[in-house]
Amino acid sequence: MTLPAAAELTQRAAAMLAGWRVLDQAVRVVWNDRLTTTAGRAFLKRGQIELNPGLLARAPEKLDRVLAHEAAHVAAFRLFGPNIPAHGRHWRSLMRLAGHAPEVTHDIPVHGLRRGAARPRAGRRSPT
Repeated sequence: MTLPAAAELTQRAAAMLAGWRVLDQAVRVVWNDRLTTTAGRAFLKRGQIELNPGLLARAPEKLDRVLAHEAAHVAAFRLFGPNIPAHGRHWRSLMRLAGHAPEVTHDIPVHGLRRGAARPRAGRRSPT
């Protein structure tokens, strides 16, 4: 399965914000291939969402939930301000309204994605 273009995902995220009655629906979704084990992240003040194409290519069925997760962060910030818990009751309510369980972490296999995790550091010896 081919992952959708960032422009399509931007439209989806904006539609979620509209559904949550967020007045400022300006949002931008981009693919970030530098992310390793993080499925996505949101920059609240900029209204930008970054998604991990390598990880989500392994589990494309998780894309909608990850996009909703990050869009809910942007929406909660815009609706309730900066002084709310990241995964608190406001965010959880928005996730439920989007039709997703308010799960904080993903369960996509990350084996082999961490940079340098399998390589021992130079000059280090194992204890004997």
